[in-house]
Amino acid sequence: MIALGLWEILRPFYQHFLGFPVAQFDETEILIAGWLSPLVVLVGVPWIFVTMNAAKGLGRMHGSIAKALLVKE
Repeated sequence: MIALGLWEILRPFYQHFLGFPVAQFDETEILIAGWLSPLVVLVGVPWIFVTMNAAKGLGRMHGSIAKALLVKE
């Protein structure tokens, strides 16, 4: 999920400055429109934060379950 967010942030740079297409099937290259590049970056940045917060929440939930199952007071 973090890799997806990083890809969304870096994809416009790969396409516009380095000339790599987003995807390539045989001889067909898929490119994102120039006007869509800032929107793709703006989706990628929050995606990373959402992923990190979801991982943090799952870690806390896992810790609570482990504590309830393993720790006896």
